[in-house]
Amino acid sequence: MVALSIPNLVTLTRLILVPAIITAALSGKIHLAALLFVFAAATDWIDGYLARRLIKISDLGRLLDPLVDRILIVSVLAIFIIKDLLPLSIVLVVILRDILVLLGSWFLKAKGREIEVTFLGKLSTALIMISVPLVLTGHAIGAWTFYIAALFSVISFLDYLLKISALSKS
Repeated sequence: MVALSIPNLVTLTRLILVPAIITAALSGKIHLAALLFVFAAATDWIDGYLARRLIKISDLGRLLDPLVDRILIVSVLAIFIIKDLLPLSIVLVVILRDILVLLGSWFLKAKGREIEVTFLGKLSTALIMISVPLVLTGHAIGAWTFYIAALFSVISFLDYLLKISALSKS
């Protein structure tokens, strides 16, 4: 049995929160869903901080962290679609970008290459994390924050494509 580090346990806590967030949101407990999402989003920062602080950066963590982030985000965006909280096209752009970036990073890793997470990627994720509880609870600024996040998601995706292109030429 593999012993999990504290940062990886924090990441798994985020994963465990996903069904609770979905259940709360779909059963009308929107504020609880938003609160659980904020806690889950905070664990994204906490696991990275602990991994660096405790010098516990691992291959498992490098695999789990972005995967769990995508599961969390895509699950909540599915709630946006089900509850018709935002236009389907905008939500699908963000979902598609997240899935393509995750699959692309796995593909590169299988080929022995790796692209570091960029500032634009972190910014788009942070904006999504900020917008989700605002959209869930019906704040108008939440939709605008999400639209800005979607724009940065597209920009960061294009940036990743440029980096992949440059990497494949080297």
